[in-house]
Amino acid sequence: MGRHAQPIQLHIINGNPNRLTKDEIERRQNSEIRFGNQDFKMSPLVRKNLHARRKWKEIIELYVMYGVDFVSTSDATILERYCLTYAEYVTLQEVREEVINKGWDKVKTYHAIEELGLENNINKKIDLLTKLEDRLILNPLSKIKTVPVKQSDKQADPNAAMFGD
Repeated sequence: MGRHAQPIQLHIINGNPNRLTKDEIERRQNSEIRFGNQDFKMSPLVRKNLHARRKWKEIIELYVMYGVDFVSTSDATILERYCLTYAEYVTLQEVREEVINKGWDKVKTYHAIEELGLENNINKKIDLLTKLEDRLILNPLSKIKTVPVKQSDKQADPNAAMFGD
């Protein structure tokens, strides 16, 4: 049994090695299974928060620009969490800057930041944002079965020591 056909977009990115015609490419594009849709509905929680709403629009713009399939049940929830976490992060940064700009001496500023737990909370938000970014990036890519890795053009050094030498 032969290999499965590559997704047509991956085939095109690789330079159309099989020299498919425009009609064949269009036929394959129309026949490929689509996992998602472009129905992006912002939740009321995101809509209420200015920072979350801006981040949502920024990410959706990227999804649309690059034509990423959007699975509304899983991606929307993760995207909502990401935007709300981002909004909390920005708010914490604003509070931290406000404390720093109060004009207090360094000791009083340090104690105020420590008492509010700002640094710890900011670090936690950054960690969570990083994990959610990984999920948002990996989720669309996981919809492609395999992504071939191009072999490097460099050949092994023939003078290098071989196993057992």
